[in-house]
Amino acid sequence: MPFETDAQTLQDLSLTGINGQPAILDLFKPVTVGGAVKLKEFFNHPLTDIDTIRERLAAIQYFGNHDFHISLHKEECDFISFYIDQEGRATKVSKISAYADQVKNRIKPSNQLYVVTCGVRLLFKLIKKVSSAFERHQHEIPKPLKDLRQQTDDLFKSLPHDLMNGQDPGITATERLDHLFRKIKKAQVIRFLDLLYVADVLNSTAVTAIEFKFCYPEFIVADYPELVLKGFTHPFIKNPVPNDIEFTYGKNLCFITGANMAGKSTVLKSIGICTYLAHMGFPVPAESMQTTVFNGLFTTINLADDIALGHSHFYR
Repeated sequence: MPFETDAQTLQDLSLTGINGQPAILDLFKPVTVGGAVKLKEFFNHPLTDIDTIRERLAAIQYFGNHDFHISLHKEECDFISFYIDQEGRATKVSKISAYADQVKNRIKPSNQLYVVTCGVRLLFKLIKKVSSAFERHQHEIPKPLKDLRQQTDDLFKSLPHDLMNGQDPGITATERLDHLFRKIKKAQVIRFLDLLYVADVLNSTAVTAIEFKFCYPEFIVADYPELVLKGFTHPFIKNPVPNDIEFTYGKNLCFITGANMAGKSTVLKSIGICTYLAHMGFPVPAESMQTTVFNGLFTTINLADDIALGHSHFYR
């Protein structure tokens, strides 16, 4: 069952940004463009399966608690994705064709040769780098990292053994690897990159959780909806005053009153942000959070506040 929400809620909570306003999404900073795309997917598709939510939370917490790091370079990963997406025919594995191409490109270098040569070398290096990271890290790992390790192992084992001397592949070896990456193992390479971009998001989210002192929500199974937040704040407020709130069976309605610019709409938005992020499997701006799984979130706050500047709509 998908998590239901609407454009009004995304705007009310400043989740993905609108009209140049600060966005909750911008708190998380993946290294790669693929990671940024994956992060947007996470924001667009919150979860309702408690096991999947717990798996993602455990993976993010793992990155925060363990010294496991895969050094990713934005330009290199972006180039690899561009190379894999090329529509051109993957090169044939033949010494004769390789040397023929070499002579032809010496006479008139082609952009395609540059893309293939650089793409092959960068992807070859990346697979070996990720494989080495897992070899150095022998701890039990959460499911998203297990999936990445399995995909990495499968690709690593398919690499020709005679190319493991640490040098960049030559012309003939580049053709062999291009044939492997873009024809024989293309689906596996795409899956490898997708899992790597997920890991990029999870790692960057763990960094944000540490920087902003977010907590990891606890999801419970109960007969009735429950939501208990302790010390929750809005992440855009400097020196915020924490608040607590509790919704349980027989206690599921709350009236918030106060003077103009007292922070009523900010409290409502903060509760919504915590609830939304939790259902993404992300840490939340609170000291603690305990909740059941909800199947959606809808808000109609629709006030022209500017939280970043501390302006209420009454102020305007």
